[in-house]
Amino acid sequence: MVAIPKHLKPRGSRSNANDRAPFVARGFFLLFCAAALLFRPDARAEFQFDVFLGLDDRVREGHWFPIAFEILNDGPSFTGTVIVGPEATFNSQQQQFAIELPTGTRKRVVLPVFPAAGRFSPWEARLVDPNGKVVAERNGLQPKDLAPHIPLLGALPRTFGGLPILPEVPNRGGDFVPAVARLQSDYLPSNPIALEGLTAWYINSERATDLKADQADALLAWIYAGGHLILAIEQPNDVTALPWLSGVLPFLPESVATRTNNGEFERWLASGPSVIQSPSAVRESASPDPVAARQRRGRPVPVTPSSPVNPYLSIEPHEDFGKAEIQIVFGKITDGQALLSVGDAPVIISATRGQGTVTVLAFSPEREPFRSWKNRSWLWARLVGIPPELLTESESVRWGGSSIDGLFGAMLDSRQVRKLPIGALLLLLVVYLAVIGPFDQWVLKRLNKQMW
Repeated sequence: MVAIPKHLKPRGSRSNANDRAPFVARGFFLLFCAAALLFRPDARAEFQFDVFLGLDDRVREGHWFPIAFEILNDGPSFTGTVIVGPEATFNSQQQQFAIELPTGTRKRVVLPVFPAAGRFSPWEARLVDPNGKVVAERNGLQPKDLAPHIPLLGALPRTFGGLPILPEVPNRGGDFVPAVARLQSDYLPSNPIALEGLTAWYINSERATDLKADQADALLAWIYAGGHLILAIEQPNDVTALPWLSGVLPFLPESVATRTNNGEFERWLASGPSVIQSPSAVRESASPDPVAARQRRGRPVPVTPSSPVNPYLSIEPHEDFGKAEIQIVFGKITDGQALLSVGDAPVIISATRGQGTVTVLAFSPEREPFRSWKNRSWLWARLVGIPPELLTESESVRWGGSSIDGLFGAMLDSRQVRKLPIGALLLLLVVYLAVIGPFDQWVLKRLNKQMW
């Protein structure tokens, strides 16, 4: 049998395929190893460093506010340090805390801070490792600033569409319009001082169960220190199941029934701001308007063309709402007083707690017919106790803020510091020239150090 030379064998012969098989297998093996290295857990490790500034990104000048941090570590474990402060004075006005970050953990921390750098100042947050290396940072955190006397309503509603709304005020800057901040139970502070910037806080009874023990304690401390809690009851069991909540309410719910409105709500709106207000609410609603100041002190106000118009008196009734059926929670008033009743059923009950106020709504403002009520915004303005002068058209007056360091500059620039007369300045100049001239030359000559 004659052997065929290798160079005369066909290209697709079995021997060539067998020769290439080891190389193909090695290629697949290398691709598999590369894919394993590329998609291994360590290579896909994620690090999340989120910062949430203020109460729904809102900060009132001169009031404490919370900063919430959410950190997710999928990489190696380490103990980090979070540093936060205003960008302009980050090195001198910063706060920091240490936090352990094991692998595969997510942590949330809420820190109360004070806006010492004034309004319109961006903030900066950093996370550094034990060696001082920056692991993550967030720059240019700019909150929505509010003037110190503008009310801020925090809300923890039952549904997304149940967030309270306030009347729209034309010709006012955004920092001079009362605002509503949507709160989240996961980021609520456990320190009552972080809630100091809230004028009032609305909570639906179904969401009250979401509060942890330390958050509930902070809420109670905030109320007794001057806060205003507005609680809407959905079902009696929502209140009776929470001892900390039922103990602070002036109303003990028992059953649920329906009643016809008969226009009671709109007649109550026309009576103006809330009758019961905590001292802090009155203090925060202060404005530079002398007429409003005289009204708050109980002094007579002359009726002049410059007096502000009371918008509560011009509310137009909603005919369909006046005839609607309302689901009301019946119960017993333990203390306080009923601000509004529909027939024989009290629907708005308020009482003082320490320096603060607790207002109970024996109905759900997030359900019909309140949800489609055209005067719904005025109901919330009335509950919060927003004064008429903050709900009328007005030209915005910019209120500037100053940092702590700027106060010393203001003291030096004030008239309390006496300035030197011109004669004294000229005398000092002559003495200075004499010291660096003839006197200096005479001293160096006596020391034989003219080269100096």
